[in-house]
Amino acid sequence: MINSRKIIQLLQEQKTDVQEYKALDGITIECKLSEQHKFDLNSFKQYIKEVLYKLNLPSALVEQNKEMQNVFIIQFPDMIPEYTDEEVEQVIKDNLSMLVQLITSNSMGHVPDKDTLRNHKGMLVRDAVTMYFKGYANQYKQTEEDYIGNLQEFEKYNKIFDKWLLDVKLK
Repeated sequence: MINSRKIIQLLQEQKTDVQEYKALDGITIECKLSEQHKFDLNSFKQYIKEVLYKLNLPSALVEQNKEMQNVFIIQFPDMIPEYTDEEVEQVIKDNLSMLVQLITSNSMGHVPDKDTLRNHKGMLVRDAVTMYFKGYANQYKQTEEDYIGNLQEFEKYNKIFDKWLLDVKLK
C-alpha cells in the first residue's frame, strides 16, 4: 500500500534534511527545510530524486513554494494511492464526525439526533466520501464518480456510516 502518508513515514526514517513533512492529498507532500539548509530548486530535485530512488519509490515532480524558499512540494502524478480498509474506514468516520460538527455549529448549537442523521444518510455519506476523495485520491487519474458512482464501494461506505452511527456520541 503506497500513498503520500506512507511515503512520509519512509522519508522520516531516512533522516533526510527535511524538517517537516505534510501530506496535502494522496499524491502530494509539502516539505519544509530548516532555514540553515539552502537548497535551490534544482539541487533539491536532485536530492529528493536520489532519496526516492534509494527507497524504490516512484519518481516525482518537485516545485518550490513561491513565497517560502525553504518549502518544496513533491507530487507523484502517476501514483494511484492505496489505503487499507481500516484507514479508509477511519477517514470516512472522521469526515462524518466533522460534518456533524459543521451542522451543529451552523445551526447555533443544535445537535442533530441519530434519527435525523439516519434520515440524511445518503447526503452525509456522499459528502464524507467527497471529502475523502479530495484529500486522499489522485485527482489526475481518478474521479469523484469512481468513489461515489461505484455501487459496491458506496455500499461499503454505507456500512461504515452504520457502524459510525452506532458508536458516535452526540453532544
